[in-house]
Amino acid sequence: MKLESIELINYKSIGTEDSKLIIEPGITTIIGMNESGKSNILMGLSQVSFTESNKDFFKNENCNRNVNNTEEMRITAYFKKDVNDPYNCEKATAIEISKDYYKISGGLTIYYDKYIKNDANNLYGLLRKMPYNMGQSDKELFLKKIQCLKNDDLNIPNILKCIKYLKDLDSKFKNDNDQIKTLLNKVDKEFSQIAESLPIFHYRNSNKILKSKYTIDEIKTANQKTDLIIDFLKVIGFSKEELISSITSQDRITITKRGAIQKSIQNNINRPFEKFYNTETISLGLEYMPNKTIEFTITSDDDNNMSLSERSNGLRWYINHYIDILANDLENKKVIYLLDEPGVFLHINAQKELLNLFKDLCNSEKGNQVIYTTHLPSMLDIEETGLHRIRAVKKDSDGNTHIFKNAYDQRVTGEQSQDTIAPVLQAIGTSATYGIYPVAEKTNIVVEGISDYIYITTIFNKLDLNISEFNFIPCTGVKNVVNICSILLGWGCKFIALLDYDSAGIQEAAQLKDKLFLELNHNYIFVSNVSNEDIEEQKTFLNTPFVIEDLVGKEYIEQYVQTNEESKSYGKKLKAKMLCNEIEANTINIPDKTKENFQGLYDRIILVQKLLNEEE
Repeated sequence: MKLESIELINYKSIGTEDSKLIIEPGITTIIGMNESGKSNILMGLSQVSFTESNKDFFKNENCNRNVNNTEEMRITAYFKKDVNDPYNCEKATAIEISKDYYKISGGLTIYYDKYIKNDANNLYGLLRKMPYNMGQSDKELFLKKIQCLKNDDLNIPNILKCIKYLKDLDSKFKNDNDQIKTLLNKVDKEFSQIAESLPIFHYRNSNKILKSKYTIDEIKTANQKTDLIIDFLKVIGFSKEELISSITSQDRITITKRGAIQKSIQNNINRPFEKFYNTETISLGLEYMPNKTIEFTITSDDDNNMSLSERSNGLRWYINHYIDILANDLENKKVIYLLDEPGVFLHINAQKELLNLFKDLCNSEKGNQVIYTTHLPSMLDIEETGLHRIRAVKKDSDGNTHIFKNAYDQRVTGEQSQDTIAPVLQAIGTSATYGIYPVAEKTNIVVEGISDYIYITTIFNKLDLNISEFNFIPCTGVKNVVNICSILLGWGCKFIALLDYDSAGIQEAAQLKDKLFLELNHNYIFVSNVSNEDIEEQKTFLNTPFVIEDLVGKEYIEQYVQTNEESKSYGKKLKAKMLCNEIEANTINIPDKTKENFQGLYDRIILVQKLLNEEE
């Protein structure tokens, strides 16, 4: 089953309102200012299990300080059908867990009633006859254990523990009842399939890494929680003591042991890593240095051998993560990876590698998911996936964390909004200085880029056109217009998107229409005054496109360039800025045609603004 959402009721700073985290089928990003509760969400999820006891989650110290007892803490998870399930649930499934109960409802119970319940009841009936020769106290425990086979709440953790208990008991007493053996094995298989379909939450400590070099003392004092070399040794099947002895001794047995360690690295890490990391073929190696230290190395396709420290942070993160997966036996399981601020200390290129790794993890046939927190714009994959998979987190004045379904909910506004939304704004190509925040008394004009912003605001002002009721928002390209409009729509702001009349502008207009249900000359217009007939039937944008430079006058811009030799090397933004500086300084005049074009644009904006005001 694919986890669709989960509520953590009264866990740490999370209360009862806005406590549901909507989880994407692939990658979910959580943003928010420091101390807003992002880490609490991940830590809470890391203590949730659908197949084992959740006693760590329900510890007294985890209860929200506004709640007096742990009984009010609750976990509720919602699952939808997944094509990778070994069975076909007819509808969605919900699992509710508290300190005192575990309940399943929906599709999984329907499946249980149809295909498993009869076997479980028959097994329970046979076991009630006490087929094992045991003492009275053991009988009481036995009867208590098997009761879960008759419980319609489907307490999966208890049922799995019961099955293990029964299989151990069956082996211990050498039961010869073939009917019990057959039914026990069948029920075991059926519930194991259900358990395998339920995801495992795995919290990845990004600070837990494999260092390039280790001294003997560093190996001796290495800690499971902070140093990945412990997991590395687990994966290759050697102990600390065996690794240390391979460093300190020089006899033939030591040389043989070193070879065995290297062979195990090759078999247990390098070979399977080839399927996990497709960028290049690399081999992790171990070199023994004269000063009784070891150094991890990487050999690439071209036989170039380098220290692990000399390779990119992105590759090292891949290796660390893969060793972590192997050490925790996650390779063939359905996993939801929890990552708190990954990539903080990585170069921007390495951060992009991380985003690719997240996609690789989610492409697993097991249907893995990734949830990560960040405050870095470079760790938001806006261009490919848009804003829909980003969740904003905010803490209220009482200290309770609120989880929002998107990054542009108008409740995210207020004094914390700039810190919360700043990474998104920077990633989609704007900033708080351009007035992206709700301004109830103004109409937001969303333009494609900085040059559009410079031309329009400068010439409108120069023509003494009143723009005091407008709030201009420049993007960094037409593809970001729909993202900005999504934010403004979510915040309930009046806005008008202004697009170039070219193929790119038409494509973005289609996005505004299809995703946000906006209409031409209502919430978006083109720099050229065109109709739906021009767009859909005549398709004039193909043969006679009209962009912001046409509105200004390409001949006018070219005339400025020809009289300013230095401006020939300027880019589009700088050229607009320098030309408008000349306009503001009255050193060049605005052509009548340019004035006419901008007056016409202004009039159309005023007309649309009037329509928006009438709708309020």
